[in-house]
Amino acid sequence: MSSTEVYELCSRLVHEGWKIWEVERLYDFLTRYRKTSMDLPDLTFDIRHLEFLRYMVQTGRLSD
Repeated sequence: MSSTEVYELCSRLVHEGWKIWEVERLYDFLTRYRKTSMDLPDLTFDIRHLEFLRYMVQTGRLSD
């Protein structure tokens, strides 16, 4: 993310009612966060997605 994009995002958040310290904490988190092998996908979404696909196949709206 470029510095211009960061500035615009921060400006929008402040305009929406975020406090400066909240924006700073979010920025710190986003810049320090590193995805690791310990991160797990959201299984709730995956299960719901698969259930929806199953429904579509069973009702004939989706096929191979």
